[in-house]
Amino acid sequence: MEEIKDRKEFIKHFGFKVVPCGRDKKPYGKWDEATVNPNIETDCFACFAGGTHYQNGVIVVIDLDNHGGEKERGRVFWTKHLLDDVTFTVRTPSAGEHLYFLATEEQIALLKEIAPTGTRIAEQVEIFWNGKHLNNGAFSKTDVGEYRIEKCLDVAPLPQKVIDLFRKYNENKRKKVLYPTNKSTIDELEQKVILKELMNLADEGEFSDYDTWIELMLALRNSGFSIDDAIQISWDDEPTKRKIESIWGEPRNINDNEIKFGSLIYRWVPKFTDKEWLVGKIEEVVIEDNLQRFDFLKKVKFGASTGILDLSGANKVLPKDYKNTLACYQSKEYRTKYPNYKTGNKTITWKEMNGFDVWWKEAEALEGLKTFPYKPMGEIEENDYRYFNDWEEANTKSGEGTPELFYDHLLNNVCNGDENLFNYMKHWIWDLIANPQHKNNIAIAITGKQGCGKSTVFKVLELCFNPKYTSSIDNSQQLTDKFDANWKSSILVAVEEACFAGDRRSGVWGKMKSLITDDETSIERKNFDRFKVQSMLHFIITGNDTHIVPKEKGDRRYLVLECNDNRLQDVEYFSRLFDEMENGGANKLIEEAISHAEEAKNFPFLNIPITSIGVQNQRESADFVLQWLMEQIENYAEGDNKIFTLLKDDEIAIKTRDVAEGMKEDGYNKTFNSINIGKKLRSYFGMEPKQIKIDGKNHNGFRFSGFEMMKQKIRDNYFNGENPFSINTIMEEEVETPIEELLSDIEQSAS
Repeated sequence: MEEIKDRKEFIKHFGFKVVPCGRDKKPYGKWDEATVNPNIETDCFACFAGGTHYQNGVIVVIDLDNHGGEKERGRVFWTKHLLDDVTFTVRTPSAGEHLYFLATEEQIALLKEIAPTGTRIAEQVEIFWNGKHLNNGAFSKTDVGEYRIEKCLDVAPLPQKVIDLFRKYNENKRKKVLYPTNKSTIDELEQKVILKELMNLADEGEFSDYDTWIELMLALRNSGFSIDDAIQISWDDEPTKRKIESIWGEPRNINDNEIKFGSLIYRWVPKFTDKEWLVGKIEEVVIEDNLQRFDFLKKVKFGASTGILDLSGANKVLPKDYKNTLACYQSKEYRTKYPNYKTGNKTITWKEMNGFDVWWKEAEALEGLKTFPYKPMGEIEENDYRYFNDWEEANTKSGEGTPELFYDHLLNNVCNGDENLFNYMKHWIWDLIANPQHKNNIAIAITGKQGCGKSTVFKVLELCFNPKYTSSIDNSQQLTDKFDANWKSSILVAVEEACFAGDRRSGVWGKMKSLITDDETSIERKNFDRFKVQSMLHFIITGNDTHIVPKEKGDRRYLVLECNDNRLQDVEYFSRLFDEMENGGANKLIEEAISHAEEAKNFPFLNIPITSIGVQNQRESADFVLQWLMEQIENYAEGDNKIFTLLKDDEIAIKTRDVAEGMKEDGYNKTFNSINIGKKLRSYFGMEPKQIKIDGKNHNGFRFSGFEMMKQKIRDNYFNGENPFSINTIMEEEVETPIEELLSDIEQSAS
């Protein structure tokens, strides 16, 4: 279905008749003065939603309300009955929903037999199926907000189960009018106690005798019990159901000998007269009622604290603490009667309590929040513990788009045409999407000029996850903040502009290391104690500076890439890329990743490809002594004896004392001496210092056959054999034949 962008397209697409309304939703003039003109003069309008002929059927609108006055909200009812909602949907300002379905003419005929349009399926669920009822259309603005399209999908067929529920609700409604419960004879809670006891007797076979069963049915009917109550304590077959309907349909002959409520108590539930027993049973019913009443709430452990998830809210897995949640459910609508037995006079007294308090006391707490990817949200059992699975699918669209242009960007721009790097990146992405709970312990770092497309990688992968699983960090303070649940519970995190690489404060670099590799992480939310959770954190780090990550000696946590300028500021290219991903490409990337899940999980991620920008980051992350020493080597000019001493046979000596003095001369205020400098130089060169005789005096230092040997020692012992020195230095090392000789050889070959 094509996207509907405004009111005019909405009305035109469905062919609705519309009528202007005031912001109070009341129509102007008479309803029969509706117009088909979509350019109505008001921001608030209503449409004859039901009964509109559309395609090969008739539009039926289901209104799921979200009011606070009833026990069960519309959405809760809809989900509980496993009804389909993959259809065109409009979100109301009060957080309700209008679900659009397509009914056949036969279904409309069935609906007409049951009840008028605009009547209920449940307490907060209404059905509109003809042109005699108005409801506000998409893009209509009222006093409380705007009606907006939530799902722009093709209208789904009306489920037959909707009609069955519609019939059941209206039949029960008629029965209650025909046989109202006598409140002076039996209380609703007491009625539930009797029903539970009768169900227990039925399970024990107490009503296997047909005549006894008939007497029970008459007693139930005459005491105000419903057909549904009777079915629960009867045989589950069609003849039995028809007999029950026959009994409930017979006219009642009121006389003194009629089987009534007393028969239920004295014949089948004699304990009912024991007030102490009755109070215990009523208490069980009150608890059950309130557990069911608040079934949209879940009690979840968070370390030593216990929080609450409100599944009726927009953010279903945002935990609230008891104190804050309590205020939401303290209104009169949530009050409940609670029984108490007085032993002195053997009577039942009642006190009014808040139903939420009853729920909080009696509800069993789940062991915590966990993410089980690609499994339905809700309670789940793992290793004999019950958790709440918070997994929600990505909001992707189906379509003709593919991830090919994204792969092109990865290969030719981000990986600069290197197939080995591209293969590594592709497996990293597959593992991220298909196995988000798997820690491959590698963060991707991408540097490059502004507008080259380095941030595109995160933005594309962001489409493959529900928004709650992605987040961004743009300053190193966020890495150490106390309250960190807003990003630590994510799967994919963007660290923008390399906010931590140059931050050498104690703990920041170490913090980032542990976040990349640790299987668990601790989270602290406001009003909750800090608690540990499984870490699923994966990082994509971007920045304009070349020093983007703290890649220290021996570090195996970062793949560092430099995005080239091939697509610098190429708006048209990146627009096409995102258009492909948003219209089917992200869906196909998810499917492709899942198909390679096992292969990606077993990929050798620790064999990180070496990149020149990665080596450069390791150099810039080195301590100041090594950086200073490498600069001295690169900038050495003949005759410079600041720290280098030329010996016979072109050998070079470095005295530890000269290095310490030289750094002080260059403005390094830290106290350096021969001892601590000697320790550092020993780690850089991988060799022990020696006594070197210079000008007849012995000095503590290091001796090399030349600069090439010195640089080779640093490469082997600190940079794993990779060359961290500048390009000019590298060229000098590799060109062993003087340039004059090369030119001469070329001239001779040409001649």
